[in-house]
Amino acid sequence: NVHRLDDGFYAERGVKIHSLEVTSYRCADESTAKILQQIIQETTNRMNKLQQQESANEVSLQKIRGEIDREQAKGELIQAQIANTNATAKMEGLAE
Repeated sequence: NVHRLDDGFYAERGVKIHSLEVTSYRCADESTAKILQQIIQETTNRMNKLQQQESANEVSLQKIRGEIDREQAKGELIQAQIANTNATAKMEGLAE
């Protein structure tokens, strides 16, 4: 904790800090403020792009899973058709 690094400052004044919270900051130099704002904007843009890519990846993954499910259903349909054809052939063979 930062306030513990400078305990002497507070102890000399008879102050004991239990908790310290920064609620805002202001740059002393305008050029520093502009640079910080650019860094914040670039970071925000990067995070937004990552979220967009993750969303696109999820959509692609769901499409692939849908295709896999459809192909599995087709395989099951083919198996059922083969079983039906074999059963029909046996029935016709018994009828003769």
